[in-house]
Amino acid sequence: MTRDIYDLKLEGKISRDVLSLYAQKITEAVGLGFCGKKGSEAFGAIGYDTPEFLQLSKLMSHAWQFSAAKNYAQTRDLTHLLIHARGKPRAWSKFKMAAAQANSNYASRYLKTEYDMARNAATMSVKWTDIERNKSLLEFVAVADAQTADICAPLHGTILPFDHPFWKTYYPPNHWNCRSAVRQLDGGTDSVRITPEGDLKHIDLKPMFRTHMAGLAFPAEHPYFKEAPEWVAKEGSAAYKKFIEHEARNRIGGKVINTPAGDVMIAKTGIKKLVHAGNPLVWVLDAVVKNSEQISEKLLNVPDGKGRDFTYDYLKIKGINEFLVIRRYVKTKLKIAYDIVSKIKTD
Repeated sequence: MTRDIYDLKLEGKISRDVLSLYAQKITEAVGLGFCGKKGSEAFGAIGYDTPEFLQLSKLMSHAWQFSAAKNYAQTRDLTHLLIHARGKPRAWSKFKMAAAQANSNYASRYLKTEYDMARNAATMSVKWTDIERNKSLLEFVAVADAQTADICAPLHGTILPFDHPFWKTYYPPNHWNCRSAVRQLDGGTDSVRITPEGDLKHIDLKPMFRTHMAGLAFPAEHPYFKEAPEWVAKEGSAAYKKFIEHEARNRIGGKVINTPAGDVMIAKTGIKKLVHAGNPLVWVLDAVVKNSEQISEKLLNVPDGKGRDFTYDYLKIKGINEFLVIRRYVKTKLKIAYDIVSKIKTD
């Protein structure tokens, strides 16, 4: 990347390779924080018909967008180094030395802190899905040791209902390297004392942390996001879809699974169609195909409508309002997983 910037090959662009390296580290942290599995392995450990699955998919997508914004900031900073303080272009040797320090910050020092943030944010995100399910009282719990931040220490022991406005600002993480958490309490226990409004502490957090981060790997107001043009987020999303396609093809491409419509192949060439909308179900496509069920005889062997030599079968995916579309080739009798849709169109 350094040489490409010096040769102006990345002017107004970002490096897809570096973006992917960052994303794979950060999604590793997300998976570990969410359920103890690295990166995309986490999807296989969670039921696809649960709120947790949707929460995880948001975090993973957000991690890739963050990685794109991070790389944009890096390429921007390196581009600025092309000119030294006196306004003259830097020679390659001088630029290479200056760029090495900047790259070290982004790829090592900053990344370590971001890794820890993503892991902690994922832990608190999955906890929030359980909190919403239980509608419980929450107690703010700060780690009490020599490293406890002045931000979180005063909040320790605060007890409030899960839907109190307090949590929109102070639900952890509240700062970089934040180790605070919340504990769910039984509201029917006599010993539980809700913190009176007059006793609530109002700590001055940094603006980007004055938010509830459930479903986010990083604060939406992070400088990387705020300073990146709109196309950077689109680049992150595109890179994520490409990664999903590659991983799914390698993991299950060519696999044959039995369904109520017969044996269905997950064709390697068909993976791209299945990820067209960034549907996270592609991470568990084998389970989705296996757990499909017949809706009606009328939705089997449905004509293509354009005179082509294939028909379609439509199966309901158990547990969710999504449908598996199977393409059936008339001559060869081959059936392949073709698409995942939320509505069926047969006319």
